[in-house]
Amino acid sequence: MTLYCIRKNQSFLAYRDQFDDCHNWQMSDLDLAFASPWYWSTDINMAKIFITQTEAETFLSTHYGELFIHAEIDLYRYEYDSS
Repeated sequence: MTLYCIRKNQSFLAYRDQFDDCHNWQMSDLDLAFASPWYWSTDINMAKIFITQTEAETFLSTHYGELFIHAEIDLYRYEYDSS
């Protein structure tokens, strides 16, 4: 099955669950989480996965702003660390 992700430079679009582990957060972490659940990560295993290219294209066409400038759709390749 082909999967897709969104890449910008060497980072991948990732989603932060705003309420996951929030009991351990500092106030600055809470401020950041409520500002935007989307962020860029260099870890491909954190990437938001899209099932189809159309789904990724729709996401990019509906989410705009400085965060998504120069973002592009790429094939997702899972990197498994066996250590």
